[in-house]
Amino acid sequence: MSALESDPQPAALESVLRDAWNAFQPGQPTPLGWLTHTAARIHDYLGAHQPAPAPPAPRPAIDEQAAELRRQVWQTLRDAASDHDIAPDAADRILHAFELPGLPRRWQVRLTLPLTIEVTATNREDALDTP
Repeated sequence: MSALESDPQPAALESVLRDAWNAFQPGQPTPLGWLTHTAARIHDYLGAHQPAPAPPAPRPAIDEQAAELRRQVWQTLRDAASDHDIAPDAADRILHAFELPGLPRRWQVRLTLPLTIEVTATNREDALDTP
């Protein structure tokens, strides 16, 4: 026996109306068009008075989704560059295309600075020897 056969089906609206007419007007024929008209009015009423469907759960705003995607792209490229799966310059070019900040990198820079130290000494040799 299938699930459909085991569950009793509700009676059709027309049969309920016909049974109601016979219960209140035994032996009287239903007026012409009464069954169709009454069923149509009931369907109209039920359709107009159905509770509004519950609104779907709010989805994250597009801005939040975009921000999350940008975070994931940045973190994925950072991890790939640190694991040497992608060159840091290539990762930076991709990040630049998404208008994301570049990866943090260490740079060595040589600077030559003029340095003047003034010491107090009695002569040039003593000045050079002063720590």
